[in-house]
Amino acid sequence: MSNRYKIVDDFQAGDTDVRVLELNRDFDFSPTVKRGVAIIDGEEYPFNSNSVRRWITIKSRDSFKGKTIELV
Repeated sequence: MSNRYKIVDDFQAGDTDVRVLELNRDFDFSPTVKRGVAIIDGEEYPFNSNSVRRWITIKSRDSFKGKTIELV
């Protein structure tokens, strides 16, 4: 399966620098995702997975809804 996803929604986690990104399908914990980095518009963001399989978190206050993300 591809490491590219569409961001269907995103929101700020309270008054923090943590942004929750909702992906268009469950996150694939494949061995090809080694660095734990999300690439959005050429910018790299370390990410964390979540117990909700379609959500990941990054440190940002920007909105990414509708963008494509690649997890590497």
